[in-house]
Amino acid sequence: DINKISSKVKQIITLLRLYKVVSVRHIMYDMLSDSMTSPFGGSMRVSSYEKEKSLEKLFIRKDDVKNLKKFFKIMLPRIPKNFYESRDTSVTPTLISFRRYCDSLFENGLIERRIANAVMGLECIYLGSEENQELNFRLKMRIAKVFSLLGYDGSKIKNYIKDAYRIRSIFVHGGHLSNEDKEKYGKIYGDIKNLLSFILEYLRISIIILILTHIEKEDFITLIDDSFIDNSKKI
Repeated sequence: DINKISSKVKQIITLLRLYKVVSVRHIMYDMLSDSMTSPFGGSMRVSSYEKEKSLEKLFIRKDDVKNLKKFFKIMLPRIPKNFYESRDTSVTPTLISFRRYCDSLFENGLIERRIANAVMGLECIYLGSEENQELNFRLKMRIAKVFSLLGYDGSKIKNYIKDAYRIRSIFVHGGHLSNEDKEKYGKIYGDIKNLLSFILEYLRISIIILILTHIEKEDFITLIDDSFIDNSKKI
């Protein structure tokens, strides 16, 4: 079935994008069949008409194969169909955050736009739909809390999110980074693209957390907030 093969290709590409921060896409692939009744006459080449440029690249080394196989084994039965199946029209916060993630992986041009997409992806996960005050503070505190439990430096993460959120706000409000801003962030991060890499990694891992835990977004946020005052609360 051509549709099933196409769906499987999209599923694999989705998993590779979540395995690491990498702009995986297909250029073309061949479908072969020994069946005399094959609808595509034994062979068929499928080409991508997408003009996206792969901005984030990754080399899969021999040492990575074991972890890649383990990741696929865990994620393959759990990845939501609406991540790769266009016929599944259900919309969830996790799907929206994944789309923002993909936009940031591929959308060339202003670095401010890519950072804004990544931050908005995190907002889809860590901010409630009715929240409209202290968004930067809530976002950085919640992300820092979750990732500190994973062994990350929460203090650094708060600063990364604060800077990324500022860049996101500048872009959303129709502005761009001044030369002074670029110089400042260059001194902090070496290259502002390094800040983007951090934010994309936090978004990638956050999406995986929601997929694996099956926790609804609002429940997830409540658990995080409760954990600040009650150590018995587990995320």
